[in-house]
Amino acid sequence: MTSANKLFTSLFYTLRKYDVTVTFMTLMNELRQRLLHAWRGLEQSLIDDAVNQWPTRLRACVRVNGGHFEHTL
Repeated sequence: MTSANKLFTSLFYTLRKYDVTVTFMTLMNELRQRLLHAWRGLEQSLIDDAVNQWPTRLRACVRVNGGHFEHTL
């Protein structure tokens, strides 16, 4: 699993942990606060890895003209 995938998986499970469900939220501020809380719960190393992979992933995306590129990494 790539670092970017780990980042999004971690964010997903953190959000699930706090039962973030947009359908039951009535205020955008509440959604914002929950997302910020979830973001703060992520490990900095996951964020750093995702940021560091960005140039490689961008080049791969350009090579395939915006198509699927995960299998080339």
